[in-house]
Amino acid sequence: MEGSAEKAINLFEKAIELDPSSIEMKEKLAFAREEYKEDSFVPVPAEKARFEVMFKWMRDGGSIFDKLKMRYYAADYRGVHASRDIKKGETILYVPKQEIITLEMAMESPIGALMHARNFRQRLISPKHSFLATYVMQERRKEVSFFDKYIDILPKAFDNFPIFYTQEERTWLEGSPFQD
Repeated sequence: MEGSAEKAINLFEKAIELDPSSIEMKEKLAFAREEYKEDSFVPVPAEKARFEVMFKWMRDGGSIFDKLKMRYYAADYRGVHASRDIKKGETILYVPKQEIITLEMAMESPIGALMHARNFRQRLISPKHSFLATYVMQERRKEVSFFDKYIDILPKAFDNFPIFYTQEERTWLEGSPFQD
């Protein structure tokens, strides 16, 4: 199926054929081509393949995300963007419950059950994130996991996460408007 960027490119090209002097259509065509290039660009072919595998897994499982596009900026930096204008009340993303890693699943996992039994939930700074992170780590270690397509696309490192900043980066951040 042709995506919205490809459709826009084709329409702008046809408009220019009808009116070759239209500066506005030429500008819109250039913008559509740039957007398409950014959407389609994943610098590492293996990364693009992993994303396509995950998208197929999601679609096969019943997820609907045709109004969204994912951009790969760097190994530890991705983004999800709207692929078109979204109307009020419109569903942007639908993911069936079986494709979601839930806090309940994490707490019922072997390590999650131990953490819960030892009352870690009361002692951790971010207990929900901690339970979910341990669940993902457990699933990652399994030879076969239902969530392996999702886990495979997760960044392998988080160098852009503030707890990993150098002292120089932290000092800059303290004096910046981004500190909170």
